[in-house]
Amino acid sequence: MNTGARAFLLALMLWPCIGAGSGVPLRVALGTSVAVDGSGRLWVAYAEAAAAQDESVPAAAAGGPLPPRAGTSEPVAHVLLQRSDDAGANWQAPVRVTARPEPVSADGENRPKLAFGPRGEMYVTWTSPTSARYTGDIRFARSLDAGKSWSTPAIVHRDRQLIAHRFESLMVDGAGRVWVAWIDKRDLEQAEARQARASTPPQVAAAPVYAGAAIYYAYSEDQGSSWRGDFKLADHSCECCRIALTQDAAGRAVAMWRHIFAPNERDHAYAVLDEGGDSIVQRTTFDRWRVDACPHHGPSLAFTADGVRHAVWFNLVQDEGRAFYGRFADSPTPQHTSQDVSAHIQALPAGATHADIAASGNTLAVAWKRFDGTLTKLESWISTDGGEHFSPGPTLQTDADSDQPRLISHDGGILLVWRRAADIAVERLVQAPAPDRSRSQPGAKSESLAGATPGASATDEGAALRFALRPLERDTIAKIQHEQYGETFWLVFWD
Repeated sequence: MNTGARAFLLALMLWPCIGAGSGVPLRVALGTSVAVDGSGRLWVAYAEAAAAQDESVPAAAAGGPLPPRAGTSEPVAHVLLQRSDDAGANWQAPVRVTARPEPVSADGENRPKLAFGPRGEMYVTWTSPTSARYTGDIRFARSLDAGKSWSTPAIVHRDRQLIAHRFESLMVDGAGRVWVAWIDKRDLEQAEARQARASTPPQVAAAPVYAGAAIYYAYSEDQGSSWRGDFKLADHSCECCRIALTQDAAGRAVAMWRHIFAPNERDHAYAVLDEGGDSIVQRTTFDRWRVDACPHHGPSLAFTADGVRHAVWFNLVQDEGRAFYGRFADSPTPQHTSQDVSAHIQALPAGATHADIAASGNTLAVAWKRFDGTLTKLESWISTDGGEHFSPGPTLQTDADSDQPRLISHDGGILLVWRRAADIAVERLVQAPAPDRSRSQPGAKSESLAGATPGASATDEGAALRFALRPLERDTIAKIQHEQYGETFWLVFWD
């Protein structure tokens, strides 16, 4: 093993000792999530340490460190949102989600999340560290009036033990249901308790009684008023890597996470989240990295319009740590096996870390961080053919602290958002495709969608659009969202 790999592994071993819950102050709380609302406006979610003059912070904090929750070393903070109406050129004043400050995890892997519902509902989640080290609760708040008011934060999971419920992910599926998945250690606690009861006197086990943690999830069909769950997705997940949670081409909630496969391989797994808790888990990477520590490098997941699943992840392969890109079939069986991964897996440049991926139509963008010894650079790739080929995209850099890169589909293109110590950099990696002017001429026929009225055509100057007429039924909007996933479209209603 070379010196660089040894140093990297040493950092991995130490990382759990400096993560959230260890007493490291929030500083500028760079951990930031991004989302786009139904009007195409860009939003960011993050945490900001509560000011001493905040009326909800004890006066004794003035002039000194912010007070943590009893028993925890985390400073209290507010969860904030900011909006840009011009793709990041200017930002509106922050909107406060929390009326009272509380401990909030705000690093790159474990940060506040924001998602929008089909009728403009705003949903926010975050991990709130509790009284013991590496423990926490998943908190949820919503706004049904465009952010003017917010619900009192509530805990998503039914389990109320003082254990780890952390590293949550949030998404809204094609039917408007709200899904939250998180890393949970209740099964580890139970396994250790069983071992303690069986050992008289207690003995030190030669191997862990339970490897890692577990993935649990819950979902809401009533805008977060109530939750169905907790459902266990899988035993033996990695303890501190973010969960990639998104919707597939059919509008279903799907997840990818770092998993501990026997005997101790920290690769990745994938599953469609089942409404009844009967999800099928499949292994999706075969790098076979064996390490007894958490890399703090979760995967990211995206789907192109043709239904193909794309992912990026980090692993150590041949003594070198870097991120990888993969293309998979969206089916219970991955498109590759442990023998033929080379046909569908592509290594990112040496040193690439914390990669993200996003799709718009069949166009993909990948972005990652890389340190060159002096500067932290954010580099990117762009593919216009569904991941068959990539070309270099823009490069950004900083000599100060920064968050991980975030990519998001926006207005038919893809935006790169990077929170740095001094600003929030936004770069458009992919432009929206130019309209086909040849189809906007008088008399040009439209391209009909499934279910379109036979013979319908676009005869007006500006009607260069595909269209379909259909009756408005209870599930019509959900079906259209599924059909048009990843594309920009208009809905017109009339009596």
